[in-house]
Amino acid sequence: RAAYEMAQSVANINVKGCFMTKAWEDYIPIVASAHEVMRQAAALCDEAREIEKGCDGVIRIPHKKTGELVHKTALISKPE
Repeated sequence: RAAYEMAQSVANINVKGCFMTKAWEDYIPIVASAHEVMRQAAALCDEAREIEKGCDGVIRIPHKKTGELVHKTALISKPE
């Protein structure tokens, strides 16, 4: 949830930097900070994914030949 909130805040930061700030000396650090926030949000997502993979808790939703979606959590298991 934290990564989602961080990513969502990037839009507000970019609006301030791109449309509300005129002097380049002011908007460059603002836009750069938005880039860094998104970078950290992506890092949190990667970390959470690795934790879920480590405990084999990633929800996988493959599909059958018919196109029907099935669910499984264990990497080596038959879909339900």
